[in-house]
Amino acid sequence: MRAPLLIAIGVWLSLIAAPFCHAQRSRPKADRTPEIVEAKVKEEDALFRAKRIAVEVSTLEPLEERIRLLTAIADALWERDETFARQTLRQAFDAISDQQRIEDSKRATPLLRQIISIAAKHDPKLAREFLDGWSGKSGDDSKARLNQQGSSERSELLLISALQAFQKDKLAGAYLFRESVRQYVLPRHYYFLAELREKSPDEADHLFTNAIEVLSLRPLHEANEAMILASYLFSPQPRIVYTLVGQYNAANVNGNLSAPPKNESLARRFLFFAFNKLTTSQDIPAPVIYFALKNLLPQFQALTPDLATEVQARLSSLLPDVPRAEAELQDRLRRESERQSLEGEELWEERAQRADKIADARRRDLEYFTIIQAHLLAKKDFVAARRLADKISDPTLRREVTDYLNFWEIREKLKRNDELILEDDAIDKIEEPILKTILFCELAKVASKRNDLARASETLDRAISESSRVQDAQDRVQSKIIIAQTWMLLDANRGFEEAKTAIQEINKMEEFKIDRSAITFKISVHDLMNELYVSDDSASLFSLLDRMSEADYFRTLELCGSLQNKLLRSWATWAAIRRYLVAINK
Repeated sequence: MRAPLLIAIGVWLSLIAAPFCHAQRSRPKADRTPEIVEAKVKEEDALFRAKRIAVEVSTLEPLEERIRLLTAIADALWERDETFARQTLRQAFDAISDQQRIEDSKRATPLLRQIISIAAKHDPKLAREFLDGWSGKSGDDSKARLNQQGSSERSELLLISALQAFQKDKLAGAYLFRESVRQYVLPRHYYFLAELREKSPDEADHLFTNAIEVLSLRPLHEANEAMILASYLFSPQPRIVYTLVGQYNAANVNGNLSAPPKNESLARRFLFFAFNKLTTSQDIPAPVIYFALKNLLPQFQALTPDLATEVQARLSSLLPDVPRAEAELQDRLRRESERQSLEGEELWEERAQRADKIADARRRDLEYFTIIQAHLLAKKDFVAARRLADKISDPTLRREVTDYLNFWEIREKLKRNDELILEDDAIDKIEEPILKTILFCELAKVASKRNDLARASETLDRAISESSRVQDAQDRVQSKIIIAQTWMLLDANRGFEEAKTAIQEINKMEEFKIDRSAITFKISVHDLMNELYVSDDSASLFSLLDRMSEADYFRTLELCGSLQNKLLRSWATWAAIRRYLVAINK
């Protein structure tokens, strides 16, 4: 009896468990939900389109644009399809390595920088492979220039690799940094170290130590190699000051190197290094060494008193080789530099007073314009700037400068959502249409944030009217791009229509700079043309395509396809795909 009973119980349990087992087997996997499957299909479609672009641009001219596009595609697709990304990057490298295509190494080297930068970002070994293979594939001129000891070009390429590699592999980055210093010390080495010190002082100090160790093992190509590094220890501000000593463009011989070092031990080590390496040679004239050591003398006296005595003795021995006129000139430059650093504001006021006494109207107007542009606008002192603008004698120049001042003052108020600026009167005082277009768009954004959509729409209509008056074709199209961007915030359909209008105008142009994100405002100062740039991210077609792709990807692709220029069409389509790939991964 027990066996049949056990069998019956087993059958009963299996029947109860069956639905649960079936449910367990039929439950969809986490990576098979409809949403994930749909996203995967969309991603594969976008990848297919991106790869097709890479194939289509294989013969694209100019070569510079082809390289930029291929490297951009390789960079974006690396995490999704590393094999294809590597192949694309090699395709770019081969394009500039072909001697039949590139005979001018000066043209090729900037392209190589782009390729190496992307390679180093993902695989430092690949970057080094490209760099090592370059001199063997390029022409004799490039080979000689890149293989010679201390090549600044090779140093820069290695440094680019180091900067990218350092983000993922600090050991690889440090190695490439040393190799770069082994070739040549550039200002970019110092700026990288200064920036790194803000995040990680110990790592920056370690790389600085590596730099002086490497330099100790080879002759200096120029005194600047040591004096550039002096800024890392002794410069109060992150800067390198260049001064002409005879025909030699010398670094930091007159710059401010008076700051107490943050790492005294490292500073002492550098001073011993500088004393040993800053000696005259065929390439480094005595006056340069003299002024370099003289500028470092206070640091020698404070940190290495015993060595300071030897420095003073060397200065005495070098002095006979320094022309008296040169010594007087450098002393005067030093005094002026110190005075400017202490009395910057007073000097500008004094300069404005002197401008009033300039007899020649052309020179006087130019000085007023310089003071307004270089000083008063930077400190947003619109009252003082307008006071100077009123003194400009040329009526056209006075109007243009006043327009420019009014533009920036209104823009500042718009940033603060100033209630008073919701009246159009202030904008109407400006005559320049490109400036009015930008301000009307920004005013529309303010109205939109306050849910005054009718006002926003009305203001954008005024912007459209003003944009049609812009004479320069590039600026006119960019003004329409700004309008389309603003409409995308209010009504995507209207935004697409305005974008279509902009693209129709692009098709009429011989050349359009697709990645430019600044509007130009031209001011002629007595026949001297000045192009002032108004930065605005919404003026870039790339920025507009990003926003459109997020709103309607396939409609954006269709609009990109209407661009007649193959280069622009490829770039625009890629921009839409790139943004779409980012969006579907969120």
